This record gives sequence, structure tokens and C-alpha cells, in this order.
Amino acid sequence: MKKTSQYIITAGLYLIVLATILYLFPLQHKLGYYFQKNKPWQYENLIAPFDFPIYKTEGQIKAEKDSLTSHFFPYVEKKQGVEKQVLDKITSATNNFFAGNNDEKAKKFLIEFYDFTSHLIDSVYNPGIISEHDKKKIGKDTVTFISGAYLRKLPVSKLLTPKSASKICKEKIKEFVNKSDITGKNRLINELNIERYIVPDVFYNATMTEKELNNLLSTVSSTTGMVQKGELIIAKGELVNEHKLQILNSLKKEYESKVISHHINRVLGGYAIMLVIALLINFIFIEFRFRNQAFVPHILSLLMILLFGAFTFLAVKYSQDSIYLIPFTLIPIIFRAFYDEETAILSNTSILLLLSILAPHPYEFLFYNLSAGIIVVFAMRNFVSRSHFIRASLYAFLVYSFLFTAFNLIRGNSLFDIDFMRYAYFAVNSIFLLLSYSLIYVIERTFGLLSDISLVELSNTNKPLLRQLSEEAPGTFQHSIQVANLAYEVATKIGANALLVKTGAFYHDIGKLYNPDYFTENQHGKFNPHEKLSPLQSASIIVGHVTKGVELAKKHKLPNQIIDFIKTHHGTSRVEYFYRKYQQENPDKEIKEELFRYPGPKPFSKETAILMMCDAIEAASRSLDEYTPETIGKLVDKIIDNQFKNGQFDDSTLTLQDISTAKALLKVKLQNIYHTRVKYPD
Repeated sequence: MKKTSQYIITAGLYLIVLATILYLFPLQHKLGYYFQKNKPWQYENLIAPFDFPIYKTEGQIKAEKDSLTSHFFPYVEKKQGVEKQVLDKITSATNNFFAGNNDEKAKKFLIEFYDFTSHLIDSVYNPGIISEHDKKKIGKDTVTFISGAYLRKLPVSKLLTPKSASKICKEKIKEFVNKSDITGKNRLINELNIERYIVPDVFYNATMTEKELNNLLSTVSSTTGMVQKGELIIAKGELVNEHKLQILNSLKKEYESKVISHHINRVLGGYAIMLVIALLINFIFIEFRFRNQAFVPHILSLLMILLFGAFTFLAVKYSQDSIYLIPFTLIPIIFRAFYDEETAILSNTSILLLLSILAPHPYEFLFYNLSAGIIVVFAMRNFVSRSHFIRASLYAFLVYSFLFTAFNLIRGNSLFDIDFMRYAYFAVNSIFLLLSYSLIYVIERTFGLLSDISLVELSNTNKPLLRQLSEEAPGTFQHSIQVANLAYEVATKIGANALLVKTGAFYHDIGKLYNPDYFTENQHGKFNPHEKLSPLQSASIIVGHVTKGVELAKKHKLPNQIIDFIKTHHGTSRVEYFYRKYQQENPDKEIKEELFRYPGPKPFSKETAILMMCDAIEAASRSLDEYTPETIGKLVDKIIDNQFKNGQFDDSTLTLQDISTAKALLKVKLQNIYHTRVKYPD
């Protein structure tokens, strides 16, 4: 992908992240004070900035509503004319029983029975009969009784049910019939099955009940008094009691709603500026740290921002305490897996700086996660196994727990007042860190990155390619081992990725496997095949070991980061010996310099630049006639100075201090390698 395209894509992704965060996260202007009930006010005297109501607490509103509800009586309504219908049905049944009977006794009984049942039905339907189902739905001892245009309070116990009313009627009718002198008394009683006729005439009016209850509850005010502008709310050191807490929470609520509702554009603009600066810091750091290789780090960083930003959003929206379950220390662990400690810490800092804008308590959020992140990076300094992840998880738990305890003590809480459930959150958070082992593998495959675990596997000299190099080009293999050791020491000293440069050094010369005898370290006093070749042919073979090495590396599916060392270990330097030889043999001929120059590119990182230094110095040191501090020092200075003057380090992130440090260390290491031994007598 071309550089311009990468910049366009990167800029577009940054804009998408900015827009996503502004869209997702609630605009919530914070009052800026932290306070707790029964704790002293830690700030200066607080004066009301404007008039605002004192809002009742949810508990107060609930208590008032409960009180109103307890004195509210559900509505029941009496249906008119039901008792007459019941009386008519009973009378009709009785007449049918005596049909065709003209006996005077029967006629007299019918007149008396009608009068009796009329009074009986009136008595059970006054005040009324309600079904068992409606009686259960009322759920209270008293109801508001509606009869026509009249309302009155009525105990529910006054209302009969169809079952109880039928029982009363049945007993009364049986008693009346038995006192008469008609024939067929029992048959008449059985015929008059009163349960068939008694039906409810009082019904629960759910619609009216709900409407009136809502109207009643709507009269409950959400406020209780006012605070005037300029009024002292609370003085410094004053205890935050129940009343003061209610006023402070009211100020917070009113302040946040006023700012958002009246100054939405200003608030949005303010957040946008803060987010732009935070993203710009992240962008500048990555560009400065990685330069030509910044595209993937940008993608990884933005992915972390979106992922953990989403988690923070959900935590703030649904449960602020759940923010302590989010494993923010995964951010430095992931960056440490692929880059150095400095990159991990600074990347974590820039991302947390952005996310802190969204956190409920930014200062505590930063203190918790920056501290835990630094400790975790320290724990993962040389991680190559699962045990390092367990150690990092334990350290994160301890840091979170100690800091949480410290913040509680600062607020004046005793150890017994601490919410110990929070420690369980930290434990779950730490367990989530163990997922990073699998997550690193996924990221590694997705983005083509290289973790330290993979580097350890690649640096195993029993790997097929390295074994082939040791068998077919033993001199080159020994040279690679020596370069790897030197490069590792230099990288460690100047803060580069030592494991990466060491692994790269193992493979940097694998291209010599194609023509091993054409390289000095593999000749061992044998005939030099270059004597039969022209300088141009020799230069082609020497330069070709870079392109051949790249081909071989791709064939064996080596990661791009290792292939970079093969491409850059000679940069764009010249094969000086054969160039000068060609110049001597063809003094009048124009020289195509590119035929004697390595294809490059130049080293573009500290690690690739370190390998270039160590490779050239280790190879050249073998040609010294005398190994003294002076000769070694001159050799190191000459080679590195020439590389610097030729611009080979221009694209790397090496500083002059790094180069000076590398020179000094290489001189010491070469002296240790080539020290003069004491000559013992026979």
C-alpha cells in the first residue's frame, strides 16, 4: 500500500473514531465535586451559582406516594335493576311449580311467598353482591362505592358474594316453605335452586380506579423548597449530612441539565476539542515512534480506543461500578506483546487520556489504570510463557486493591466502611487479563504482527532453515550467532526490542545459502571462486544474497518483520571492494553505480539500524591484524561513522546518543571477544 493511501486511510479512521465517540457517549457536564454522606466537604465554600429547586430523593417521593396510595380506595360500581331481574326469575319458577293448581292454599302461599322473596332479595342486594374475582382484585378493606350519582366509602365486608348470598337465601326460603301448610314442600325447595339466580350487581371499576390513582399520585411534587442564587450551600469542612447531600445532588442535577439544554453546541464543541487533542497526541506519538511503519500501530491503537470506549460507554450508562470490571491493562499488555516497554506505556497513556474524558471520576480512573498498566508492563518485560500472564494478572489485582484502599482512607473511611465487593470486581478484572494470551494470537494473525512468544519460537536454532544454514554455510551461521549476540546487547542498552533484533540477526544472511562458497566466512582457506569472476559478476552475487534471502524467507513464510532485517542489513550501501576493483580495471569506463549497490531500503527502525552496525563491525573485525583497544576502537568508529555519513540511519529512529552508546558498547564487546590470551610454556 502506498504511503499516501495509508495516510488517507489513517486520517479517515481517526475521523470515524472521533465521530463514533461523540455519537455514542452521553454529553454529561459534570459538576466537578466529589462528595459523600457524613464526610466533610473538602472544597472551598460553595455558593449557589443560580436559583434551583431542592429535589426530593427517590425514597421521599416513594414514601409520599405510598402514603397516598394507602389512603386511596378502589372504585366499585353498582348496576341498577339486577335484584328485580333475580326476583322475577324466582317468581316465575314458583308459578311454574304451582301451574294448574287452583287450591286456595296454593294461591295464598304464592302471594305470601312473593312478598317474602321481595324483601329477601332486597336485603341481600343491599348494599350489593360482588364476585370473588373482583373482590380479590380490590385488595383493600374499604372501597369507594358508586351507586347512580352517589359516592360513599364502604367496607368490603358489607358486600356479599354470590355464594354467601345464595346460602342466606336458600336457608331463609327453606325456613319459610317449611312453615307453610302446602303439599310438596321438599319438592318445591329442590325446584327453587337459588344459586342459579343470584348474580353480582357490584363490579370493580379498574379504569376509574387507575385514572383516579394516577391523578392523585401526580399531585406529589418532585421538589421541596428552593435555593436562591448567592446562597451558601455548604462551607469548607462542614459535614455532608442528609439535607446537605440532598441539596448538593439537586445542584448537580440542575447544573448538568442546564448546561446540556442551554449550551448543547458549546458542550459538544468542548468535547470535540478535547477528543481531537487526545487523538492528536496518540497520532503524533505513533508517527514519531514508528515513522514508516506506523500504519498497523495506528489501526491497533484505534481498535483499542473503540473497543474499550464501547465498554466504558456501557459501564457509565448502566452501572458505573462495572467500570472496574473492564480490564484496561489489556491495552499495555497487547502493545508490549508486539512492541517495546516504552511504546506500551506511552500508547496506554495516550489511550487512557482519551477514555478518561468519559469516565465518572477521571482523576481516579487515570491513577488506577496508569499505575496498573506500568506495573503490568514491568511484569511482562521478558514474557515468553503463560506464567508471565498469571504474574501480570496478580500484579494488576494488587495495584487496583491497594489504590482503592488508599482512596477510601483519603476520604476518611475506615477499613470497615470499605465496600469489599469492589475487590471482587478487581479479581474478575484480573481474570479477564488471562484472555490476553489468546487475544495476542488473534491480533498477531489478523495484523501480521510479531509477539515475543513467536520471536522465541523463531530464534530456536533447531528451526529447519537455521539448521540448514548451520550445515551448508557454517561460517555464515557462526557469523549470524555472533551478530545476534552483539545486537542483543546493544538493543538492550539503548532500549530497543532486543529479542526482535536478535531473531532478525539469525536470519539476516540466509540468502548466502544459494552460493555459500562465494562468501569469505565459508571459504576457510579454500580456493576463492571470485578469482574467476569479473568484479561485476562478483558484485551481483554479493548483492544478490539480499534478494535471494528475501525469496527464501517468503518461501519459508517468515514474518515480514524478520524479512525487513534481511532487506535492510546493508541498506543502500555499496559493495566497496568490487566497486573499486572494477574502477581500477576500467578507468575510462562509466560505472553504473546501482550495479554495485544493495537494493535497500535503508534501516527504518532502531532494531534494523542496530543490525546494520553489528553485521558490518563483526564481519570487518575478522580482518584485523591486531586486536587492541585502539584498533578495535578505530574500526568501530570508522564503520559506524561511514554508515552515518552515507545517510544509512536517516530513516531510523536512532538518536546521536543511541549511536554513541552503541559504539562504546561494541568496542567493549569486541575487546572481550578478541582479548589476548596468556601464552603458556610447553
